[in-house]
Amino acid sequence: MKIFLKPVYIFFVCLFLSFFSKGQDTLSADLFRLYLIGDSGKPSENDIILNLLKKKLDKAGENSAVIFLGDNIYPDGMPPENHKGRHLAEERLGIQLEIIKYYQGKSFIIPGNHDWKEGNKEGWTYINEQEEFVKQYLKEDVFFPKSGCPGPVEIPLTDKVTLIILDTQWFLHKGDKPGEESNCRNKDIPAVLSDLENMLKRNQGKKVVIAGHHPLFPKGAHGGYFSLKTHIFPLTDLEPFLYLPLPIVGSLYPLIRMLFPNTQDIFHPRYRHLKVDLSRIFKEHPGLIYASGHDHSLQYTLEDSINYIVSGAGSKTTHVKKAKGGNFSTAKKGFGELVFLNEGRVLLNFFLVSPANKEGEMVFSTSLISN
Repeated sequence: MKIFLKPVYIFFVCLFLSFFSKGQDTLSADLFRLYLIGDSGKPSENDIILNLLKKKLDKAGENSAVIFLGDNIYPDGMPPENHKGRHLAEERLGIQLEIIKYYQGKSFIIPGNHDWKEGNKEGWTYINEQEEFVKQYLKEDVFFPKSGCPGPVEIPLTDKVTLIILDTQWFLHKGDKPGEESNCRNKDIPAVLSDLENMLKRNQGKKVVIAGHHPLFPKGAHGGYFSLKTHIFPLTDLEPFLYLPLPIVGSLYPLIRMLFPNTQDIFHPRYRHLKVDLSRIFKEHPGLIYASGHDHSLQYTLEDSINYIVSGAGSKTTHVKKAKGGNFSTAKKGFGELVFLNEGRVLLNFFLVSPANKEGEMVFSTSLISN
């Protein structure tokens, strides 16, 4: 009897394992992972955040993608080759490009305000320099939009997931930028917005991620939220080590910044118009995901059934307003991950990295609102 049962037992175990293995393979085939990291333009030589991101990318393989959400080079982007700051810029960008050089998935790099030389009149030149450097370094085109154009650029990630890329700094930029005389597909704001609306209509029924540098609901300094430290030591906003107590000046600083904002703060008219225009379009597409950087923190905000993600803690951190309800915020270094599941759900995960925990820690996970 024992001799007869043993092979039968083994048979059913093998049958079960075979069925389970096929189920796992099917699930894995339908998964797509999208990694989000922004403001990583000041990496160290052996950067713990980039090291963890590389491990995630290598494990995810070809069924995944990564987006660098702007401010890829601090402080002023990529200067021309004869400029004294060129070597440092190449070094900082090269550290980031190295982790995707042999990556099997899809890579995307978009510009931020620092890449446009912080809005300087030479910004367009600096953007073109960065695009060319990336192309030469990786031997492929991963920098979008091209030539300083605003976009939008529509890219299918799978037959169910679409990525749309915008250069939001183009909307805010006061210096020279592609316009009526350029070869850009869209030459003014109305054309960009119209094109974006058409793309969203064309992709109804799919999961859509829009990537831009500037958040629409920033919960950090760009949105007018400052820490007690800023009120007492305002110079630390310029350099972290400048702990010179200036309590009266420190309290005036946030007020002055709101009353006389630069283009990088939500209070500036150009930024406000950007928020109004994009959020108006987004509201017509519940479940949309908008991913950005700019604020040096990790944030998730659900607003009007739209998922707003900030993943701008690639190399810096600054104060962020405490989140309420099912939202999330933290002023710690890390990056985000979107997991598209075969049954239609989309998960958002945030990972933190520290010298004490180089293997990383998932500190937030939620199922996003989706169509």
